[in-house]
Amino acid sequence: MDAKTLCLGALVLGDASGYEIRKLYEDGPLSHVHYTSFGSIYPALAALLREGLIRLTAGAPDARADKKVYAITEAGRRRFAELLTGPPAPDRYRSDVLYVLFFGNLVPPARLSAMLDTMAAQVQADLDHVENLPPECVPPDNPGRRFVVEWGRHYFRSTLDFIHSHRHLIDGAAPPDGPADDPAEHRPAPHNGAS
Repeated sequence: MDAKTLCLGALVLGDASGYEIRKLYEDGPLSHVHYTSFGSIYPALAALLREGLIRLTAGAPDARADKKVYAITEAGRRRFAELLTGPPAPDRYRSDVLYVLFFGNLVPPARLSAMLDTMAAQVQADLDHVENLPPECVPPDNPGRRFVVEWGRHYFRSTLDFIHSHRHLIDGAAPPDGPADDPAEHRPAPHNGAS
């Protein structure tokens, strides 16, 4: 999804500044489903203002004078709902850790093991975040949001299980439930030409 759509989605949740929109996608309720860069938010907001899909609000009385707070308009809500009915682009998964692991033969094993520890700690933190969402983040009249939260729980738990049960591939230790597989056992016998 483009930055304009992501900004509209953030503003459906409530009035926000550009910084607050960024935080929603960095460590807020939208952080596990999408990302938008800080540099793309303000051009998107400017375009949405020109199109009449959002407006500037007065903001909170105690806010800085230069802080701009945006609100979605009715036209913006209709446009966002239209955008949601279109076909979504295929999901793309990006992970710096998996990229490094792909080239793991060039990295010291101790470094790879430490990266797995860091990855597991981050996934555990993400799982804790999802597990401790306040009830208002998952309203009963929004089954789609419930689905997303349950998907997040399953994803993070499964990822932790996978790291635990497969880290022997990185560490070279025995897997948790028995001896490590010998890759030679799975190789086909050499063909000697006889039939």
